Amino acid sequence: MHYLLDTNILVHLVRNSEKSEEVQLIFNLFDAAQSLYISAVSKGELLSFAKQSAWGKSKMDKLFNILGVIPSVPVDGSSPLMDAYADIDAYSQGKHPDFQTPAGFSSRNMGKMIYGLRQQLCCWICR
Repeated sequence: MHYLLDTNILVHLVRNSEKSEEVQLIFNLFDAAQSLYISAVSKGELLSFAKQSAWGKSKMDKLFNILGVIPSVPVDGSSPLMDAYADIDAYSQGKHPDFQTPAGFSSRNMGKMIYGLRQQLCCWICR
């Protein structure tokens, strides 16, 4: 499966938080069968957040390791990523007309990540 990871998920991965462990378990993110991507926008947001938060060497090393391993998807006005972002944002607000929040989760506490969206959405994002 293909996953486009949003900034908040990447921050959790760098911090090795409980939420990152939960996401890794649910999605088996680092299994060889998974394809992970980040948008160029998320990459910029991460670098800005790291500077604003005065991350030390350990966190910065982990951040650059993640950025070195997960390919970045360019974003421009004609990119299908724009439509995907609209889907993700509407979903994260609990207002997407086609995708419902899984039982036990609120739309807000999952963050703006692709959770519950169909595999087809992720596949055309990452072409």
